[in-house]
Amino acid sequence: METIYSISGAKLNKPDIDILCDLGARIEEQGEHSITEISHLTDLFEPDVLASVEHLILEGLLEWTDKPDTVRIPVAAYAWLDEHCDTLAALATMNDTDLFTLDETATA
Repeated sequence: METIYSISGAKLNKPDIDILCDLGARIEEQGEHSITEISHLTDLFEPDVLASVEHLILEGLLEWTDKPDTVRIPVAAYAWLDEHCDTLAALATMNDTDLFTLDETATA
């Protein structure tokens, strides 16, 4: 079962959040990112990255560039990312199973 998080109207799953966190941390370094590069940054398989990238494009948080299989964060999405970076980082940490041991349990 997949968990979908709704953040200010955008519906995101774990791979979407991982991609946004990794790209958001590298905004100043490079404006354009290839699907292969994103795959290496997030440790996701390329088909999963492509599916998430296409979803993030539909959400308006990424856009295709003139180069094949290359995306960038659109100018309109910078404010959204800036506003929600703490929420995205908290969700990424919460969803990172490598940070927790099997004997830890969640309580609500």
